[in-house]
Amino acid sequence: MDTVGLAYQPRPDGPAEYLSGPFAVHAKARADDGTGWSLVLSFRDSDNRIQVAVIGYGDLASGEAGEVRRDLASRGLWLASRRGAKERFAEALAGVRVDLRAVIVNKAGWHGEGEVFAVPSFTAAAPNRQAEPIVFQSGQSAAHFRIAGDLATWRAEVAALAEGQTRLEFALGLGFAGPLLEPLGAEGGAFNYVGASSSGKTTALRLAGSIWGGGGPLGFATSWRTTANAIEGTASAHNDSLLCLDELGLIEPRDLEAAAYVLTGGSGKGRSRADGDLRARTRWRVCVLSTGEIGLAQRLAEGGANRQAKAGQGVRFVDVDADAGAGLGLFNHVGPFAGPGALADALRERTAHQHGTAGPAFVQRLLEGKAEAIRTARDHMAAFVSEHVPDGASGQVVRVAQRFGLVAAAASSPQPSTSCPSRRAR
Repeated sequence: MDTVGLAYQPRPDGPAEYLSGPFAVHAKARADDGTGWSLVLSFRDSDNRIQVAVIGYGDLASGEAGEVRRDLASRGLWLASRRGAKERFAEALAGVRVDLRAVIVNKAGWHGEGEVFAVPSFTAAAPNRQAEPIVFQSGQSAAHFRIAGDLATWRAEVAALAEGQTRLEFALGLGFAGPLLEPLGAEGGAFNYVGASSSGKTTALRLAGSIWGGGGPLGFATSWRTTANAIEGTASAHNDSLLCLDELGLIEPRDLEAAAYVLTGGSGKGRSRADGDLRARTRWRVCVLSTGEIGLAQRLAEGGANRQAKAGQGVRFVDVDADAGAGLGLFNHVGPFAGPGALADALRERTAHQHGTAGPAFVQRLLEGKAEAIRTARDHMAAFVSEHVPDGASGQVVRVAQRFGLVAAAASSPQPSTSCPSRRAR
C-alpha cells in the first residue's frame, strides 16, 4: 500500500500492478455473539469525504467478492477490473492482519452499557472509555441520518429562527429528547401538530429533523404513507432519537390504530424464523413528531364506528394545536421576513444545507457528564409536573405531563459546544 493505492508486485524487481485506490484498515470486528467477522476500513472518496466500510469475511470467501467490490466502488474507491485484479484484491483483504478488535452493532442508539451512542452518521463514546470500539453497520440510509454544514452555522441560521416561536421551540426540545429516554427509563411517545394545510406544520418537522439529519424530500422527515408492519422498521431505525412523520391523513385508519401503539409501545411483533424458532423482537424507544390536518381520534373514526381512540393511545399520542394564535399559523412572529411563507421558505432552504450536526454535539455533551445531566433532567421533569398538574389528577394526566416535562428538560439542557464527535467509527 502506498499513496497511490494497493499494489500487487509479482516479482521484487518487477513493476507494481495497482488493484485499488488507497485505504486504511482499522480493526477486525464481530457481533456480540461472535458471528459476522469483518474488516473495518476507511478511505476518502473523490469529494475528500471519509467513507467507512465494514467488509464481511464471508463475502470475501466468494472468490472475486463481487458484492464487496460493488459496495466499495459505489462509495468512491477506485478498483482495477483487469483479469486477475479482482481475485488478488479479495485475497489481499482476506490476508490482512490487524490486532484491534471492535464490536459490530446494527441498531441505532445506546450501546456498551450506555457509554456509546451510534447512528448511521456518527458514533460517539464516553471520554476515557476502555472497552472495545463500537462499529455501526446497518442499511438504514433511508432514515436520512446525514451531516451537512457545521454546528455554529446551524445555531446561527437555523435554530435562531425558532426564538420566540412556541411551536418551533417545542419541536426543537422534542428533537433533543430521544437520547434521554433510555437513561431516564422514560417511555417513548408522539406529539401530533394538528392544523390547516399550509399553516407551517411541515416546517416544524424540517427544523426538528435538522438536529439529526436531512437530505430527503422532507429533510429528515418521512411520510405517514406506510403500513403498521413497515412502521416497525422505521421506528427501530430512529431508536433513541427522533422520528418525524408528515400528514397523518395519508395512513389508513386500520394501520394507524396499530401504528399508534407500535411507535410508542417500543416493541415489534413476535415472528418465527424459517426453522420455526422465534426471532428476537425488535425494540426501540423513540420520540415522534407528527403532523396532520386532523387528530388521531378523528382519523381513526374515519375508518368506521368500531375504530375509536382508546385512552392508552391518547396518553402516548398527544394532539397539539399547531396554530400559535397570532394569525400566522404555526408561527408567533415572522422576524425579519415578509410573512409566514417567506419564513417557512427560509427554514426549508437553510435546513437543506445545515443539518445533522446538533444531535452529535448534544450526545457528546451528554456523554461528558451523563450522571449529572440525567439528575438535572429528572429535576426539570419533576418541577414541570409539580407546576402544571393539579393535586388529585389522574395517572393518565400525569403521564402526559411527564412527556411534556421530558421535552422541557431536553430544551433546558446545557448548550453543546460548536465541536462535533467524529463521523468515523471509533
